[in-house]
This record gives sequence, structure tokens and C-alpha cells, in this order.
Amino acid sequence: MHAKTLIASLLFLSSIQAQSVLENVIDFDANGLPGGPLGQYSITIFQDLAQTDPTSIFFDKSSGSITFRNANIDEGSDWFFANLNDTFDASTVATPFIGLDQSFSIPVFGNFYLAVATGQGFSDGNPNRTVRGWARFAVSGSSISLISSAVAYDASSIQVGTTNATLIPEPSSFAALAGFACGLIACSRRRKRAS
Repeated sequence: MHAKTLIASLLFLSSIQAQSVLENVIDFDANGLPGGPLGQYSITIFQDLAQTDPTSIFFDKSSGSITFRNANIDEGSDWFFANLNDTFDASTVATPFIGLDQSFSIPVFGNFYLAVATGQGFSDGNPNRTVRGWARFAVSGSSISLISSAVAYDASSIQVGTTNATLIPEPSSFAALAGFACGLIACSRRRKRAS
């Protein structure tokens, strides 16, 4: 009976967290920002699970290089070059691509991955980074296209090229885990007394 309860609880908690990883929600546009400092391309990621708070970056591609042009000024987003199956988190970032204070060109050929961190709000004057994601792009001649992407909300990490993520449990999940742990301790004590 206890093993069945344990398995059911773990499946329930994992299903709650799995809902926070969405595929193909990063928007890619070759038209840039109309009426603004145009970039040839724009990438937009939503800073919230409800997909209501977008933030974008803008860049150009020419002669085998991409050049950062502009970004939204809110919490913004940080973009990094990454490799398939990299674990992308706060400590394992790869080659930086986009930051609000960066303006440089980087060569790109064939297919490449970008990893992204964003979030809502600020802590100690720094933008929160509780959203992790990746996007796979293909380069063909002078054009770039988005092939696939995934974004994990309330996440501390995501594995590039997959939907595998380490999510930050919501307070209700913490309470459920705490209750579950207390139940395991109580069962363990009962078994020791019965022996």
C-alpha cells in the first residue's frame, strides 16, 4: 500500500512540473521591429507561462556573421551559444551572444543552438532569471530559420535540444513534498517499532 502511494505521489508531482515546459513557443521573425531601430531578425520569448509578457532581441546577419542590434528594455533576456545536450543553468553558460550592453558580430554557419534565460521582476536590482530555454536555428546562405525550441518556466536548468528541465517547485509543491516526507518518516518509525 505504501509503495503504491509513493509511486502515485511522485507521478502527480512530476506531472505538475512537466506542464511548465513548452515546446515551440519562441517566436522568430525576419521582419525585425517596424518603426524602430531595425534588425533583420527578431527573437521573442515570453517571460511568463501564460504567454502574455514578451521580450525580444533584434539582430542582423551578413557575410556569415550575426550582429546584435537592439533589445527590449524590461527584464530583457540573455542569449548564449550552446551545444546539443548542454545543461543550461546559471553556472554553465556558454559563449555569450546577446546582452543589453553587448554589440558585436559572431560567425555562424550551418545549424546552431541558442540558450536563453529570462524572467519577470527584479531582485536586488538585477532581473530575475527563472525561465530557461533553447532554440535551434538553421543557416542557409544569407537567411536564418528557426527549427525548434523549448522553454521551461520556473526552472533552474534545461537540457539543450530536449524538454528535460529542473524546475523550481511552486510553494504548493514544497508543501506536498514536505507532507510526503513527514509521511515517509512516520511510516519508517512505525516499521521500526513493529520490528
